[in-house]
Amino acid sequence: MPCPSLSALPASGAVSPIRIEASASPSSVVVGQTLDLDCVVAGHSQAVVLWYKRGGALPARHQVFGSRLHIPQISAADSGEYVCRISNGAGPKEASIVITVQGAGAVQGASSMSIESSSPAVAEGQTLDLNCLVAGQSHPSVTWHKRGGSLPARHQVSGSRLRLVQVSAADSGEYVCSLRTGDTIQEASIFVTVARATDSSHPSSITPPIRIESSSAPVTEGQTLDLNCVIAEHPQAPVKWYKRGGSLPAKHQPL
Repeated sequence: MPCPSLSALPASGAVSPIRIEASASPSSVVVGQTLDLDCVVAGHSQAVVLWYKRGGALPARHQVFGSRLHIPQISAADSGEYVCRISNGAGPKEASIVITVQGAGAVQGASSMSIESSSPAVAEGQTLDLNCLVAGQSHPSVTWHKRGGSLPARHQVSGSRLRLVQVSAADSGEYVCSLRTGDTIQEASIFVTVARATDSSHPSSITPPIRIESSSAPVTEGQTLDLNCVIAEHPQAPVKWYKRGGSLPAKHQPL
């Protein structure tokens, strides 16, 4: 699910030639989330940007990718004013944004949601169970849909659980569970990739020669996700990553 983009604008309301866009509301970042700040310079997409934190040091875990400041697993101590600066012939220019990190569960009216998968990897013909978990609710009333398409014809819904029976490669995609509370709708999503059966003479229970291991089966917005491409008997083989039907996220890092 794409993150909302919020900008720090000057008090006059006019768009500044330099501004900061945040991946979450600056006043409601929650402990443990990942925060991305992007320094946007009008007319200078390749401008050299310097990041600093007013009155202190940038978090030890921070990473800078071009104009973007990436702060994983943010803590309350990371609250403060973040500044991006560019220098050109007209002198230095700055934009700043004040980040307030809330304690876990401090955001009013929000429930923590995640999706639990019965398997980190699934092959054609197998069955996959997805369970929508809502903090503080043992039997949440949720709805399921597939982003950009329809749920597979063979799907079954039981309470908060979605079962995909005899999956095929066409069932790959982003599955979303939604919870409505009054006028507020919250979502959690998970990407499912169905591996094609390349040799029907081998049972699906046999470990494939190449597979992907995930650091987390349910991934929530703002978290950091690690995917490891494991190749049987070839641990040092060169690997190339891509996203089917689109580009890899701008914040990705091949390690």
